[in-house]
Amino acid sequence: MEITGNDYVIYSSVSIYSIENYFVKKLKEKWKNPIIEIETTSNRIEYYFSRDEEMEMFSNENAFSLDKYGEGIFLLIANKISPLNSKAIIIEENRDEKIKIDPYETFLLFNEVWRYTLVLPENLNESKFSADIHSNLISAINFSLKS
Repeated sequence: MEITGNDYVIYSSVSIYSIENYFVKKLKEKWKNPIIEIETTSNRIEYYFSRDEEMEMFSNENAFSLDKYGEGIFLLIANKISPLNSKAIIIEENRDEKIKIDPYETFLLFNEVWRYTLVLPENLNESKFSADIHSNLISAINFSLKS
């Protein structure tokens, strides 16, 4: 089977429990009654989203692909990582505005952090649907940070 889907990873101090209602509310602006399946373990929650039964059937044959309406199933995986001790390369800093910088290596040391992996049917730059879902996740995290 061919592996499909495009993964996007976001790290945040905001827990999934703080953003899930906002994220689902934004999704319901696009899909009135989405199908949401949730699987939970001690430090991981997976949310599988589909518009309807038709999309479910389409995804059984095509996995993470866009359907005739330019939409597709997607997956949001939230992992609680405690502690996080990682090396990263910073290529841009966002404060009130994006600041372009020369890339540099840094260490990320956090007692507790959430890693969100969003698996979308198409690349963000090639699909308005995927870009909108990604934007909704960023909005949900930012909304929680400001609350």
